[in-house]
Amino acid sequence: MNGLTGSGSSLSVFCNRFRILPARQVRFARGRAGSAVGEWIMDMTFDEFTGIVEEELALLPDYVHEELNGGVLTDPGAYLHPGRVADDLYILGTYSSDPVMGKQIVLYYGSFKAAMGYASDQVIRKQIRDTLRHEFRHHLETRAGLFRKGTLIEEDAENMMKYYMRHKG
Repeated sequence: MNGLTGSGSSLSVFCNRFRILPARQVRFARGRAGSAVGEWIMDMTFDEFTGIVEEELALLPDYVHEELNGGVLTDPGAYLHPGRVADDLYILGTYSSDPVMGKQIVLYYGSFKAAMGYASDQVIRKQIRDTLRHEFRHHLETRAGLFRKGTLIEEDAENMMKYYMRHKG
C-alpha cells in the first residue's frame, strides 16, 4: 500500500464504494491488439494510478483531511464485494474508522483495473475522483456522528438492494 496523506481519533466503522459491472463486461474485455479474450486491459500502472489519486487529493480542501490519521492509501489488490451475487461487484475504495488503527481511506487499483479495464484514463480519473469524494463523505459524516436516515451509509444500503433486485429478476 502507498500512504498519501494523514492527521485524529475514532469509533468503529467500515464503509465502501463499489462498482457493479454490466453483465457483458464480467468475463470479457473489449478487444485490443494482442489482448486475449477474458483478459482485463488497463494501460494505467499502479504508480500512475497513485499519482492521479494524489492529484485528486490536492483538489480537496484541507479540512476534509482532519482526523484522517491513517491517511489515504492505494492498494494494488482487487477485491470482490463479500455480499455479491456474482463476480460483478468490486470494492473500489473503503473508509474505515477503528480505535486502534485510526481513520483511513483506501483505493484499490486492482479493483479499478478489473471493473474499468476497458475505460479511458479520463473515465478512470473521474471514477477515482468520485470514489475519493464518496469515501471522504463517509469520513465527514462519521466525524459529525451522522448514522441516520439520509446518510451515505443508507445510500450504500439502497444501492446494494438495487443490485440484489437486478440479480433476482
